Amino acid sequence: MKEKIKTTKENLAKEEKFYADFIQEKNLLLSQKEKEKKSLFEETDRVEKEIGIYKNQVKETAWRIDRIKKDEDFFNRQIRVFCLKIKDAIMTGIPFERDRRAGNVTSLADDIEAGKSTAMESLNRIVAFLSSEELLGYDSQVIQIIENINGEKQNAMIFRLGRIFFAVDSGNDLFLYTSGKNGYIPDVSIKLTAGDKRNIRQAMDMVQGKKAPEIIELPLFLEVLNYDSGRQK
Repeated sequence: MKEKIKTTKENLAKEEKFYADFIQEKNLLLSQKEKEKKSLFEETDRVEKEIGIYKNQVKETAWRIDRIKKDEDFFNRQIRVFCLKIKDAIMTGIPFERDRRAGNVTSLADDIEAGKSTAMESLNRIVAFLSSEELLGYDSQVIQIIENINGEKQNAMIFRLGRIFFAVDSGNDLFLYTSGKNGYIPDVSIKLTAGDKRNIRQAMDMVQGKKAPEIIELPLFLEVLNYDSGRQK
């Protein structure tokens, strides 16, 4: 009997120890889980705060993008207005390839209107066009055109010396241009001497490479001086 009681007590002691160990492990596990839970909550809170910051940054970025787009649209519209002003200036300006030059800025204005050209593209195109316009002041050309001479459309050759001298050769006669209300037109009232005509045609041949370059005298009527006759070499 004593042995049974002893064995029972030992078993009870073992069970109590097992239960105590179980409770200890359970409490330790619960404590670890609580720490993990707290850490998870803290991480979640941190992430939520970061998400909030990112959302605000996204909103601010979207606002800035919208502001930039509006500024670009405004700038693009201003370029379009400038294009239309340039077109008007071309059609009443120097009598040289007006349709081609006006077509370049009209094409840009149309692309802006249709949303086919960004502000940067529009800026690059208008700068390139203005650069080509500037070059007109530094070279000379002879091209064939259909020109209204004294009320009659005629096939003619136009001679351009920079942006200051323009003459048209109809084959039968030769005229200088002067500007009026409708822009530059061949002025049949300006009488050129035979020597003037010979020199102008010689200059046209020089520009076309038909004759060797040499210094010649051209008639230049300076509009700023009320068409006082002058000479251009």
